[in-house]
Amino acid sequence: MCASCLDLSDDLYDQLASSPKSNLHWFCSKCEVVVLNTDAPSNSIIACIEQYLTTNLTKFEQEILTKVNASLNRKEENDLLQSIEGRLKKIEERHVSFEQSQLTASRANQQYTY
Repeated sequence: MCASCLDLSDDLYDQLASSPKSNLHWFCSKCEVVVLNTDAPSNSIIACIEQYLTTNLTKFEQEILTKVNASLNRKEENDLLQSIEGRLKKIEERHVSFEQSQLTASRANQQYTY
């Protein structure tokens, strides 16, 4: 519960939580009072957990939104780039076609002048 309160890394938390030999608890002072107080009503413990989950869920949602927005921006940029490339290709094709028609017309004129 207090991994973030105590600024524990995920790896360290996993080691503490998964070790069968560990009898350590890792609560910050504020949470320790609530958790270890056997007289405290379970509602206060639940409220503490709810607050922790809500805070982390909000952070998680924000991270997801940031990643989704970045992904959408990249897609829009890629779509725009493909559109520009398509237009450039059409212009190049028109230019080549124009040059070919000029060359054909020039050859036809040369044939008629002789």
